[in-house]
Amino acid sequence: MESRKAPPDFDDEFLRAVGRVTLEFARLEKGAWVALSILFDNPVFSAHLATQLPFSKLSDLIDAIFQVVRDLTLRSKMSETIKRIAELEQKRNAIVHSFWLPGELPNTAERIKDRIERGKGLQTKYETHSSTDLNELANDISQAAAEFILLAGQAKVASLEK
Repeated sequence: MESRKAPPDFDDEFLRAVGRVTLEFARLEKGAWVALSILFDNPVFSAHLATQLPFSKLSDLIDAIFQVVRDLTLRSKMSETIKRIAELEQKRNAIVHSFWLPGELPNTAERIKDRIERGKGLQTKYETHSSTDLNELANDISQAAAEFILLAGQAKVASLEK
């Protein structure tokens, strides 16, 4: 009987980095719920919105609420944070919803993205990502979650002062 060689496996460090991206984004999603709870002062209503709306729509809702904040600096900071969060969501989605193969170098993997393009047919794109890249993304997501909640708290305080 011929023995078969097992396919290469992903490095543990790379798998941990993918897990961090996933968990930090869950924290960001919870941060949106907390931000809504602060702004509406109603955790049940906020939880209902947070569980019924896709994350991008939830972010749009928070951005819309911030359009009535009188403090223009605070409004601008939240708008910038929402834009950054939308970019982070796209990056996270690319990580989570892609096909991966172990990379040739330690702690790397190849992201393979297939697309059909008019006039070009099937297009395959390959990207190498390292665990360092993904850990940096996880750190950015974590920071954005903290900013989200902080800005909502600042807006609530500002509304009580007026």
